[in-house]
Amino acid sequence: MNKLYKYKDGKRISVLKKIECPICRVEFSPRTSKNIYCSRVCYYAMKKIRGDRVVWTDEMRKKVSKKLSGKNNWNYGNPRGIKGYKRPEISGEKHWNYKKGYYITKDGYKEFGGKKDKIHEHRRVLEDYLDRKLLSTEIVHHINEDKLDNRIENLMICTRAEHINIHRDALVKGLNN
Repeated sequence: MNKLYKYKDGKRISVLKKIECPICRVEFSPRTSKNIYCSRVCYYAMKKIRGDRVVWTDEMRKKVSKKLSGKNNWNYGNPRGIKGYKRPEISGEKHWNYKKGYYITKDGYKEFGGKKDKIHEHRRVLEDYLDRKLLSTEIVHHINEDKLDNRIENLMICTRAEHINIHRDALVKGLNN
C-alpha cells in the first residue's frame, strides 16, 4: 500500500508515497495511484523503448495517402463530407422545427429575418400597411396585449411616453408586489 495519511485541521487526508520514475530515476509524489512516470516525456520515452509508439516514416505516409486518395477514399463523392453542407431532406420547410421563416424571441414576439436584418412581425405588418418604415421613436402597442396577435385591428402606433402611460397600472402593480 503506497498511501500515507496526514492530518490537517483535524481531518485525515490521504497522501501518496513518493516513488521513483523508472526512466529518469527521479523521486516524485504521484497525483494518482496510477501514475508511474514523473512526466509525459518519461512516459513517451518508455513507449519508445517498449516499441508501443509507432514512428511514422515518409514511406508509410505515402503508402497511406495513396491508399486513401481519390475513389479509394471512403468519403469520396460524399457531399456530407463537406463542412457546412445542409441536408436537404431535413432543411427548410421539412425541418421539424420550421415556423415559416420566423421564430419566437425571449420576449415572446415573432421575429423574421437573418442575423443582420431581424425585424419583429408586428412592426413589419404596420410598415406594410402604412407603406413606410417606422421610426425608432414609434412604438407598436398590442391592444389586447397578446404579443402573437399581429392583426392590424390589434396594433396601435404610439410614442414611448404614451406606451408607458398605457402600461402604468401593470407597472405599479408589479412594483408593489
